[in-house]
Amino acid sequence: MNQRERATMAEQKHILISNDDGINAHGIGVLEDAVRSLGCFRITVVAPHDQQSASSHSLTLTSPLRIIEHGPGRYAVTGTPTDTATVIGQAYLPSHFMNTVMKIADAT
Repeated sequence: MNQRERATMAEQKHILISNDDGINAHGIGVLEDAVRSLGCFRITVVAPHDQQSASSHSLTLTSPLRIIEHGPGRYAVTGTPTDTATVIGQAYLPSHFMNTVMKIADAT
């Protein structure tokens, strides 16, 4: 990526898409495609590595959390949805999402 492309990406507004069904769930893919079709936002998808429905505000306390890249702008976190939000918010969000305008959660 050249300097011009990086500058353009830095100026684009971000949309962060998340869910509790896991990174490979059908719904998050459909939602990502719909938002991507708008064409004017940089999109990042962050979700638990595995399905975590109904885990509410649970935290993982006994094993390390890892961020796993699932392609450009797609990340899975080994843990609960709360772990996902915490890890991305603390480790990644401050430097990469200064222009985040919206967080969309897959509500299926």
